[in-house]
Amino acid sequence: MELFGVFVYPFTVASLLTMIVDYGYSLQVVREVAAEPHRVQEIVSRGLRVKLVLATAVLLAVTLAGFVLPDLQGRRTLLVVLTVATIVNSLPSS
Repeated sequence: MELFGVFVYPFTVASLLTMIVDYGYSLQVVREVAAEPHRVQEIVSRGLRVKLVLATAVLLAVTLAGFVLPDLQGRRTLLVVLTVATIVNSLPSS
């Protein structure tokens, strides 16, 4: 049962930090595009740029957390990989 925590703890940290990146992006984009459909490309581009900046900040925080938090020191790579995977999964697919 202890091995379950080896994966779940970094996964939980990655998921919580990814919430910062996702911050309601989809709802905001849909709302703005519905109000101004002729600006779709501009609205989506701006949203993706904001997500990229937030993702960079989260990845820096995760890297720092891997060095600072004693429970994560042995799981640094797993934490970074899970964070990147969760961020990529939150991006629009089309």
